[in-house]
Amino acid sequence: MSQSEISALNLVKKNLSSMSDTEKKIGAYILEHSEQVVYMTTKMLAGAAGVSEGSIINFSTKLGFSGFSDLKINLAQQVGPEANYIFDNVQAEDSPKFAMKKMIDNMVSTMQTTFDVISETELCAIAGLLMNTKGRIEVYGVGSSSMIANDVYYRLMRIGLPIYAVTDPHISAVSASLLNGECVAIGISHSGRTIETLDTMKRAKERGAKTVCVTDYANSPLAKLCDYAIVIASKEAEVHKEAVTARLAQLLVFDSLCAYISCQKKDRTVGLMDNVIDIIGEHREKE
Repeated sequence: MSQSEISALNLVKKNLSSMSDTEKKIGAYILEHSEQVVYMTTKMLAGAAGVSEGSIINFSTKLGFSGFSDLKINLAQQVGPEANYIFDNVQAEDSPKFAMKKMIDNMVSTMQTTFDVISETELCAIAGLLMNTKGRIEVYGVGSSSMIANDVYYRLMRIGLPIYAVTDPHISAVSASLLNGECVAIGISHSGRTIETLDTMKRAKERGAKTVCVTDYANSPLAKLCDYAIVIASKEAEVHKEAVTARLAQLLVFDSLCAYISCQKKDRTVGLMDNVIDIIGEHREKE
């Protein structure tokens, strides 16, 4: 029988008595909080069990798994369909089209909930900052957030805003240190705890720049640091998953700001958009 076919819970129960004191702490916590462990990172479980992160990895490999992620996947299969911590509520028996339907439902729910909870006053203030800044607008994001940062840059650049996307963490730190009180810094981080983005935004704030962030966690260090925080309301935040539907809601927020600003400055943006259409048209096959 392969390791994937053996219940992680049964393995823990079977070996618990012969484990070291550290391993027993981990094993006991997993047995008592199996559903929560499915959603935990190595660091989170280590903190909850009172052990080191290395102990979690060693514990997993000693049980025969390739790592903690492999153990969690096995554990998720044992604690029921609600523990699908990677693919939302999509299940193995779903057809591709039905999986698509579930993802659409998840996206609609995230966008509607975000719309319901987002502050119009704060959105207006952010729009005002972007429209009226006399300095640079810099948007920061690393990893999967870098793709959002680049899209935000492209959308707002097309309507004439002085925006730049900086996604290399080393360059971001340097860039933020050159901002001033006439600039706006935007940090994008699903968790609100990405060290590189948090450090960059701290530098920007120290330089006097206005700071805006987009995150899923209202109580995150990034949200607490920034002058304005746009909080995306997604179920992914409830179980500490990577952003899936949340990233689409992030794009929606900036697309909405772009549309609003375009209308407010339509005398200028109409000409700019015509220019963009002409340039893009040069790269398309003629009919």
